Amino acid sequence: MRNRPRVGTLADLSGVGIHNVQVTDGAARIGGAATFTNAENSLAVAHPDHILVKALHDACSPALRNRITFGGSLALFPPWSSVVGPLVALDAELTLVGATNGTFPVSDYVGNRELGEKTAITEVCVDVSREWESHWYRFGSTHFNYPLFTVVVLTEVNGRSISDCRIVLTGNRGRFKRLVQIEDEIRGTNRPDITVTPATLGTAFPDRQGFGGQYLAHLASVEVTRGLRGTQRSKS
Repeated sequence: MRNRPRVGTLADLSGVGIHNVQVTDGAARIGGAATFTNAENSLAVAHPDHILVKALHDACSPALRNRITFGGSLALFPPWSSVVGPLVALDAELTLVGATNGTFPVSDYVGNRELGEKTAITEVCVDVSREWESHWYRFGSTHFNYPLFTVVVLTEVNGRSISDCRIVLTGNRGRFKRLVQIEDEIRGTNRPDITVTPATLGTAFPDRQGFGGQYLAHLASVEVTRGLRGTQRSKS
């Protein structure tokens, strides 16, 4: 740990039974104390191409994936997490106990810090019943450095038409953004030549690690475009 914890701020959750991962035909239930490695390996058995498997494998170094927990990563939302984008896109839900009890969308939790006060995440539930075509992109100065931004594009294609889609960015100002406007514009249409621009992203990126915010926005828009076009090519 970087800083010595204050007395009364550190709790051992290894014995409370929230480290398991259960995967069924419809859902994956990931315990709050499950490590990235455990979650990835369990989910990959039945769903090797799932967007969450891709993100977990790409999150950080193997040594860190063996130690970082799902609940801790969501609670702290560190830059290397890489799971927030896929979880928001999948409308995942988490269960809280403590000062606040109940089940909440991940998007509400990471967007409202008050939900995390004096609580613990016991479980994250992810829908695995739908066969999404997925595009995952993680941009960092090196593979082992934390990502400056991530892009998630999920699409369902019926014939040559996009019947549904989810697009989520992380690393932008505001920490994450679901691109609902772009989703609504292309849902139910066939647009193989769609081009997403920094302006249509509807969000800005801060300058980071020698990269300007405008450049990062340009890269993000290119990756969203690739994700949408790539799916349509694969179904043509």
